Amino acid sequence: MATRAAALSWLVSAIAEEGWKVQHGLPMLEWCALLTDMEPKDLLQRCCQPDSHSCFELADAIGGKCCRQETSPSGFYGFLLPPRSFSLNGKLHQLDPCAETEAECLFSWGNFHILGPKLEEELDALGFLGDETGPALSMKATTSPILMDLVRVNSHDEEVPIFYHRLFHEYAEVTPQALWEYSHYTLHRNQFLASLAARPRVAKRGAVCGQPEAAQAKAMADTTALPWLALRWMERGNEPFDSFVNLGARDGLADDPLQFLLRDPRHVEFALAVEMDPEYCSRHRANLPHVVVLCLRVSQQRMPEILKEVPDWRLFHRREVDGMPRLDVLKVDLDGADCDAARAFLTSVRAKLVVLEVFDGLPPPLRFALHEHPELRWGELKIWGCSLSYQVRMLKPLGYHLVWYGAGNAVYVHSTAKRRLGLPRLDEVDCYAKSVVMAMWPNGRTLRRWFYEDPLNLTLSDARRALGEHLQGRPYTLML
Repeated sequence: MATRAAALSWLVSAIAEEGWKVQHGLPMLEWCALLTDMEPKDLLQRCCQPDSHSCFELADAIGGKCCRQETSPSGFYGFLLPPRSFSLNGKLHQLDPCAETEAECLFSWGNFHILGPKLEEELDALGFLGDETGPALSMKATTSPILMDLVRVNSHDEEVPIFYHRLFHEYAEVTPQALWEYSHYTLHRNQFLASLAARPRVAKRGAVCGQPEAAQAKAMADTTALPWLALRWMERGNEPFDSFVNLGARDGLADDPLQFLLRDPRHVEFALAVEMDPEYCSRHRANLPHVVVLCLRVSQQRMPEILKEVPDWRLFHRREVDGMPRLDVLKVDLDGADCDAARAFLTSVRAKLVVLEVFDGLPPPLRFALHEHPELRWGELKIWGCSLSYQVRMLKPLGYHLVWYGAGNAVYVHSTAKRRLGLPRLDEVDCYAKSVVMAMWPNGRTLRRWFYEDPLNLTLSDARRALGEHLQGRPYTLML
């Protein structure tokens, strides 16, 4: 796959012979077998042994993807809609959705670091590797997505190099699938953009989702966005944030967006963490002893116990100003019935900022939410939480607007605090089109078809069927 011509030649023949395989995806093992002109069983025997490190040099072998043996395509965790082509000459490629905007997009060529061949050394130098890192590269990072890998898709003889950038991650898309998607998108781009323009929004359309302020601050993940928003809030003459509620806190540090605001007890007047795992509870108390920790499973039934820990703000030295909520930040990341929990809390206690994990697998305007169920366990499902459109519509009656979105997370601001923060309300459809999508379900081909190609009624029925098969009776909501 050294040149674009060779890549497209392979794709043409593959589509002609078995087009559905290219369009709908293959298991990683089969993709890699095609690329190396080997039978899958031979590839497994030669290249997937523990002591085999140099069978072939292929970008898609990173993370052991070529040795994955799923019988159906796995979900892609971390990819772009549409697959973008950037150039290294300092200019956005004309087909990138951010190329038509004057302001820099949050997810654009200027905000990703391109790695060389010494991956671990560079990651370590950048500070991306965690303490428990082994040979496989840790994904414990202060930001996610942490970086992009690159695969050139045009000839080296051409003056302007064009690369396909993809997330460096075990579930990132393989090159031929990405090339097919890129070609497919370019052929139908006008049709797809017209389809997006017709997608329903909430009331008045929000601002386009370039997010130039966040882009300038490199606030590309919730772990970097929340500290940036807190600093922006203070720089605009407001009292610093000092009150926090964290539903789904784990150990309080690893990959938690609140960690940077909670570390110094001198700047924390009140903080409550709720976590169901006893081991994490113990570690949280050790890591942040000034934070109140409730070790229980978050549910609507137990919400009164949680709300009881929230203080009577009248007794605190700083109270509500101009009708703004006294609580500064609510963060919810349960990998379960997240929206049920967020609504139950916010109905009683409002916060200036609400930070929610987004399930990216159901694109706007689909409203999806997983609901509480006694059999829900973390890690058993590839589907959790709630979609971006569900969150936007759920929070609107409570007075919240979307002000930041990226990499499977969103931040909302209460209407009374929005002017003081000084950021526009964003349009969730445009945000989804311009962001890195973080979804382990469904696969990238299906998700792009749902977002760009199929009529909404067909997307809704197809998504409902797929959800039913995966969730197997667990309660959920799906609607337009």
